[in-house]
Amino acid sequence: MLDDLEDRLFEPLTWPLDPEAREALQEYVNLINDEKEGPESELGGFLDFHGADLRKFQLQWQFLWGSDFSGVRLDRADLYKAELVEALLHGASLQGANLHKADISACEAQRASFAGANLLNTDLSESDLREADFKEVWAGGTLFFNSDLRGGRFPEGEVRHRKSRSMDRLQWSKNRRRSILRSEGDSPRADRCRREEQKYSGRPRP
Repeated sequence: MLDDLEDRLFEPLTWPLDPEAREALQEYVNLINDEKEGPESELGGFLDFHGADLRKFQLQWQFLWGSDFSGVRLDRADLYKAELVEALLHGASLQGANLHKADISACEAQRASFAGANLLNTDLSESDLREADFKEVWAGGTLFFNSDLRGGRFPEGEVRHRKSRSMDRLQWSKNRRRSILRSEGDSPRADRCRREEQKYSGRPRP
């Protein structure tokens, strides 16, 4: 489903229009080219990436809180463990992107396409995901707590209700995958999951 990311790029196909974002991205690219150590080089958050083409670009482990990727192409980009909390992703294309363990909570991603993306253990809680495309994704342990999924395109059809707990709740897989409660034990995120479970089920989870 996902293409090999070995051919991922260390330079954007098209640079962003905003001078501040372009400068930050150039510094990031220079560090990558000098050190060949993408995860050790921090790009920074609250940047405007309008006009950029970041297909297959290397962005794993990056702090990108509040950044604006609206309309940006991020197809097959590597965003492993990236932090995109409160990011703007309106109409963005993340088809086939690696979003494994990325934190994209509280984002606004109306009409974004995640088709074919790796969403294993991705956090998309508290997000506006109306009319987003989630067809053919890799799913398991993905969080959608209190997210708006109306009009979203999923493997089993369009979602017409507003909120969902997790991808497992939507039965995206015939074999239920281990939940975050099992994989993270007593972590703060697991505690939040338990509170959500109690709210939806009305009884404590053992």
